[in-house]
Amino acid sequence: MFKKQSFGLVFGVLLSFFIGLVLTFYIQIMYAGGLTLEGFLTGFIKNFTVGFTCASIIPLGSIGSAFLRLVKCPPEKRFLANILSNIPTMVIMAILLNFLLFFLVTGISPDFLPLFWSSLPGVILVAYLAGVVFTPISEALAIKLASREDTPAAA
Repeated sequence: MFKKQSFGLVFGVLLSFFIGLVLTFYIQIMYAGGLTLEGFLTGFIKNFTVGFTCASIIPLGSIGSAFLRLVKCPPEKRFLANILSNIPTMVIMAILLNFLLFFLVTGISPDFLPLFWSSLPGVILVAYLAGVVFTPISEALAIKLASREDTPAAA
């Protein structure tokens, strides 16, 4: 379906989609007074857009790989590597998403910092767990979707 060179982009879209879904459910239930279709859709669009944009700018894969080298975990130990590499990447993403999304909702108001700090531990935990679950799923799907070989241009 997509060229092999598109793997990173396809993986990023899929992982942002899954993380966006999970975080939207969590935030809607915990902080928005319940789940509504309108709240879920607008929350998901914001989560996905902000998450994908941040993930496209920040070299999260490199950060996760550097963390694995720091803790001396070989990438061949896929399960352990997934658990460990998601620690720095999902903490960074959770902090950024939480900050930016609460800023979008509250603006610069007296509620901003208290909401941000009080929600941060739960958002980090949910993002981390979602990352651990959905990173291998996103990777497997991206491998299947981004498998088309380049074909030479017709002469």
